[in-house]
Amino acid sequence: MKLRFLASLLSLFILVNVNFASTTGKISGQIKDSRTGEVLIGVNVIVDGTTLGAATDIDGKYTILNVPPGTYTVVASMVGFAKSRTVDVRVNIDQTTIVDFELKEETLETSEVVVIAKTPIVQKDVSSSGVNLNVKEIENLPVVDVQSVVGLQAGIEGESIRGGSSNETAFLLNGVSMRDGRDNTPYSG
Repeated sequence: MKLRFLASLLSLFILVNVNFASTTGKISGQIKDSRTGEVLIGVNVIVDGTTLGAATDIDGKYTILNVPPGTYTVVASMVGFAKSRTVDVRVNIDQTTIVDFELKEETLETSEVVVIAKTPIVQKDVSSSGVNLNVKEIENLPVVDVQSVVGLQAGIEGESIRGGSSNETAFLLNGVSMRDGRDNTPYSG
């Protein structure tokens, strides 16, 4: 009876251990720059044909866990470096397969990118109107003084802007008021 109990207990112990035994392996390694020998941080390492992968840490090391046993191709890639592949990487149950990489720098060439800025017709954050003129635009106009330039703008007749008198209008030149500080009359020139 005791022998039968011990045999049953031993059989149960063996079955439990078999069920808890791991059925996967792991791939790990370190990635360095082939020219300088420095470790590379943030390199993507994937097991080709699977969703398994990892990125290198601050020491250039990576670990891919729960890799089913078999033979794989492991790919390391990073922007600015050529992709590197290691084929026939054998993964065994409960073992770590070491796969180190040395990546070579690669120049990325792209075509020219042209960005064209567009100013919206209606600016939603501006509640007043304004006109900005540069020197080239003024040189091309048939004018002799500043008053002539201002007179060419829409809604302006003499010193009257859209029906308002000159006392109701702010005149600024490079952010400086063009009014007399004593009587608030516009400077004439």
